Amino acid sequence: MTLAGLAGRGTALALGLAALAVPCAALDPTRAVTQYRRDSWSTRDGLPQSSVEAFAQTVDGYLWLGTQEGLARFDGLRFVVFDKTNTRALHHNRVTALLADRQGSLWIGTEGGGVTRLREGAFRALGSGEGLPNPRVRALVEDAAGFAWVGTDGGLSRFEGERFVDGPREEDLFRRPILALCAGAEGLWVGLEDGLVRVRGDRVEREVARGLPRGPVRALWEDRDGTLWVGTRHGLFVRRSRQAEVTLEPSPLPAPVVTAIRRDRDGSLWVGTEMGAVRIQRGGTSPLTTHEGLPSDQVQEIFEDREGSLWVGTQDGGATRLADGNFTTYSAAEGLAGDVVWPIFGDREGSLWIGTKTGGLSRFRDGRLQSFSTRQGLSSNAVQSIAEGADGALWLGRAAGA
Repeated sequence: MTLAGLAGRGTALALGLAALAVPCAALDPTRAVTQYRRDSWSTRDGLPQSSVEAFAQTVDGYLWLGTQEGLARFDGLRFVVFDKTNTRALHHNRVTALLADRQGSLWIGTEGGGVTRLREGAFRALGSGEGLPNPRVRALVEDAAGFAWVGTDGGLSRFEGERFVDGPREEDLFRRPILALCAGAEGLWVGLEDGLVRVRGDRVEREVARGLPRGPVRALWEDRDGTLWVGTRHGLFVRRSRQAEVTLEPSPLPAPVVTAIRRDRDGSLWVGTEMGAVRIQRGGTSPLTTHEGLPSDQVQEIFEDREGSLWVGTQDGGATRLADGNFTTYSAAEGLAGDVVWPIFGDREGSLWIGTKTGGLSRFRDGRLQSFSTRQGLSSNAVQSIAEGADGALWLGRAAGA
């Protein structure tokens, strides 16, 4: 193993090979959640408000964030804010849903101002005059045919021919609140206050989620193989492809109320709740909460950008981005004896020994950390120097001697 350097402002150990700064395909699933590079933005950094409820990325590369006090465009360095004071076509400052469609338009759903569409640099307000049944927008999605669907507090609509057309006029959907939308391979999944239905053409299929507890469905995600993930206030449920029954996902969640679902390109499933997020993999689950560095545990949205970074929007905590770095960082969260590292020594057998200021000694070998302290016989947990004798014995130096 090659020692590449130290990271974390001198408080944690970073191991790896130096690499060119090239875009990552996705978050490395073999890394611990705490080993991703983490950046956060709030009002101090230019957001108009620190509750982020929606994300989208347009074809020009801009990232858009919806907050309770306006729409923010991010170019990687700074935010440009659009709200009622500078954009006449925005009729409400609270942005609840965003959609970047394949034609390059940005659809902006608001709390009480209907929909605004940004197309070729121009904003246009779309509301009751264009057939929108209700100004409170909860969800936006584009289907396989390229139509934009809008879920409002007053029903489901499709934008066609520069107007909104009502979805199926069956009792399940017509003029009822729509909480979540997901474009699936075999139709449009619609989350309601009391369950889940699927829309195929003009038909509403009701018996698609037997076993789902009655209550609001606020988050939906369909995998490429047709597996559907359903977020409810009772937990996360899964519906396997071509089955009508759902089962409760056994992976532990920080809280039962699911608010967001996203599968990244490397196969990890990220689930947001009212008490933090969790990454679900075949090998188990990993929490992502304030303990792991989120600024707020109330997760509102999860989004993966084209560079493979993961964005988490929170209530009152702004936006946090998780990204792969050129180094893999090891700290106490991954089992290092302490976060303040002093000497590092590689022995003849290939082990790397790490001395810390207050935690003792750690050995890194075959990708694993093993730590030793006064409990295992060290005379001090402050290890200042490491050496190896001719006989292979390891010698440690401390402030008061070896």
